[in-house]
Amino acid sequence: MKKLLIILFTALIMSCNEPPSSQKEISPVYIGGVVKNVKTGIVYLNKDLPFEVQKIDSAMLDSTGRFVMRLSVNDSDYYLLQAGNEYARLYLIPGDSLNIFADGLDFDRSLRFGGIGAEVNNYLAQKLVTRYAVQSDFAAMYSLEPASFTAQTDSVRKSMDEKLLTLAALQSPADSQFIEKEKSEILYWWAALREEYPNRHRYLTKNDSLDLPADFYSFRDLLSLNRADLLEIKSYNRYIQKRMNIEAEKEIEKDTVLMSQDNGFSVARFSVAKQLFTDEQTRNFILTTILEEQFMYSGVENTKEMYEEFNKLCTSEEYRNKIKAIRANWDKIAGGMPAPDFIATDIKGDTFTLDRFTGKYVYLDIWATWCGPCRQEIPVLEKLQEEFKKANVVFMSVSVDENKEAWVKMVTEKKMKGIQVYTENDWNSVLAKEYYVKSIPRFILIDKQGNIINANAPRPSGNIREVLKGLEGINS
Repeated sequence: MKKLLIILFTALIMSCNEPPSSQKEISPVYIGGVVKNVKTGIVYLNKDLPFEVQKIDSAMLDSTGRFVMRLSVNDSDYYLLQAGNEYARLYLIPGDSLNIFADGLDFDRSLRFGGIGAEVNNYLAQKLVTRYAVQSDFAAMYSLEPASFTAQTDSVRKSMDEKLLTLAALQSPADSQFIEKEKSEILYWWAALREEYPNRHRYLTKNDSLDLPADFYSFRDLLSLNRADLLEIKSYNRYIQKRMNIEAEKEIEKDTVLMSQDNGFSVARFSVAKQLFTDEQTRNFILTTILEEQFMYSGVENTKEMYEEFNKLCTSEEYRNKIKAIRANWDKIAGGMPAPDFIATDIKGDTFTLDRFTGKYVYLDIWATWCGPCRQEIPVLEKLQEEFKKANVVFMSVSVDENKEAWVKMVTEKKMKGIQVYTENDWNSVLAKEYYVKSIPRFILIDKQGNIINANAPRPSGNIREVLKGLEGINS
């Protein structure tokens, strides 16, 4: 395959006319090889951008797992190769002709590269394996005393730095831009471990009296929170958001009003972000991240003031339009709007729609068997159902499981109560799309006329009991 790719690349160059000197030459990149034992017949090449995964190209896998793709690359950059649920981070340089081998039975450890560009991408693959080795024993690492934890994380960082230096010293090294980005990527990954240590240590050891050395946070002097050139590097994003969250938690601890608000953490993050991030692009990105997470996962209730301030502070029209579009999705399912109908079936195959319950309140529970927080709500939900069994309210649990058999098994074995139904196409179902479901569990309360009361209603473990008791005609 390697020889074939190089021959094809050479033939293409020889057959092309020399481009005009006023135009920038675009060198094609060839990617091919074998990816075995993955649950897909297609491999995708994507770019993992700050707010989206952009699809660049795709190729079919033949019966032996072979594939080949050709793309034009203007500049060197990171990409993401996806095969089913497996991912490989690549760095492509114009002119690369890259051979890939991976086995889905142990994708990360089997991943290796040959051809032009192999050195850089083998380095990335080995770095990922090193990271997984560290993460596989996070509990033990974070349970260490401060001195031992510092020594261990410093050792891991030193090892990564040495491997990067080895790559840089090769006769045909990666471009200098890659080396500099990787230095930063390692630095901010290591720094994020340090930032997380105090809270994780206290949680794992059940010891709140952690005594940190006076110089524990001296590593912050090595870092900047305003590096717009690093925004596409995940470890940098993770670190600056971690710093923001730590400061936001401090704000909430000293503000009982914020602590009592459902969106208090978002408000605190927004306030902290205005102080921490002075670079325009970085501030735009962070403020957009805060609003996106709030709107996508928690709704827009009580966010008018924060949204208006965001529109004043954010100088990116693209980001403002992005948040506006997300907010518009919630406007469609605001209180008083007709509840979108959907079709779901129970274990017997009987069909259920909302029309079936006209004249009754409906409390929808959107969940899945694999979702831990969903399962935690089940016992509380069953107690709620028992308490309101004579009331004019229907409790309907709708599974968005991809694996229907897993849902059938759990509902049967656990003898789950209430109306248990399943909707096809999981996250792409009509239900998930119409109600803008981006995370679960999600609860929705609908009135007797089929209109929405709250599209992001309190959980059974929250104050939904008081809400239900206050509904007009709930006992009639």
